[in-house]
Amino acid sequence: MQISNILIVDKADSHLLLLKWILQNKDYMAYTANNIKEAKAFIRLYQLHLILLNPLLSDDEGIEFLEYCHKQNYIKTIPVIVISQEQKTSIINKALDLGIADYIIRPYNINNLINKIEINLKQNKNRNCI
Repeated sequence: MQISNILIVDKADSHLLLLKWILQNKDYMAYTANNIKEAKAFIRLYQLHLILLNPLLSDDEGIEFLEYCHKQNYIKTIPVIVISQEQKTSIINKALDLGIADYIIRPYNINNLINKIEINLKQNKNRNCI
């Protein structure tokens, strides 16, 4: 069985470390990026299976990263789950318009998060097999 590679993009080290710990305990390979430049490098260098993204990186970098993924068609092959405490309809709608797989509000239930990750990984695997 192939290990799934998941990229976590967030400006807060505490969020990165917590999510990385959760994912590694579920036997996923977790990579972390603090900014859009690092995130873009990971997309180019690794075969990613899922991205967890905080859309509110400094200066709207998260939305800019989503626009980049959309423009480069990465969003069609790598599901993006947004995890944020932001509940503004404009941000949520912008992310949905750019093709994200899911939007999870912080604070989140860890079991619910893992369930959503597993569902998206399975759906993406099935989509890529067709």
